[in-house]
Amino acid sequence: MMKKTSALKVKTGLTAGGITVYGSPTCPWCKKQQEYFTQKGVSFEFTDCSSQACPDFVKAYPTTVSVGFINF
Repeated sequence: MMKKTSALKVKTGLTAGGITVYGSPTCPWCKKQQEYFTQKGVSFEFTDCSSQACPDFVKAYPTTVSVGFINF
């Protein structure tokens, strides 16, 4: 029998339905992520980790945090 694991709970300061992309403006994968959301008409906030401190949970770029369910 498989053990049920709980998801990592992180305080982000976002409201339900909010999306934040943490990354660097020079990161090609960050650019692709932003282009995808823009093409789909999904609003998001980009946090530039190269010019300001990012939360401890950001270990690689891009890190995308979505609060709640968003179908796009």
